[in-house]
Amino acid sequence: MKNILIRYKIWILFLTLGLLFFLLSFLNPNKQIETITPSDHSIDTVEGDLNQKEEMKTENILIDIKGAVQSPGLYELPSESRVLDAITVAGGLTETADERVINLAQKIQDEMVIYIPEKGEVEFQYGVSQTEEKRELFINLNTATKEELETLPGIGPAKAEAIITYRDETLFSSIEEIENVPGIGTKTFESLKDYITVN
Repeated sequence: MKNILIRYKIWILFLTLGLLFFLLSFLNPNKQIETITPSDHSIDTVEGDLNQKEEMKTENILIDIKGAVQSPGLYELPSESRVLDAITVAGGLTETADERVINLAQKIQDEMVIYIPEKGEVEFQYGVSQTEEKRELFINLNTATKEELETLPGIGPAKAEAIITYRDETLFSSIEEIENVPGIGTKTFESLKDYITVN
């Protein structure tokens, strides 16, 4: 009889422990880590901002480079380019280019005219010129003083004197007529045609 009671007590003990373990497990479940994922909307917004910034970085401008470079002309460059970049796309400087008066680090702007002087030229005050819209005055070949003529690219004291001598005999009727002045040829005319007038 005692053995039967002992067995019942053991079974009751096991059942009680099992029930207690089950209740503890059920009432205190393991906490799960919540994973937060970005919404599709936020991803699209970030991608849109990146694409917009990329477009801003790749915006191009048009410049006109003249003078002592291998291939003068119009070139399209990124908006953050410098004078050095413009010279590079134009094939580099010629052997006669005067690097002393060039600011290679200067940022370029849309519609900018860049003139690279040759050695021996009077330092051109617009070394890298302003845009045509910002240039306030043209040099009038029929009225300019010797000093004003010398501010033109490719025109030194001797050529300025030659221009004055020529116009004393006959006034210029067109800017192309300056090629008739001794010492001034097509190459010089191309470098200064955007800065002269006869009106």
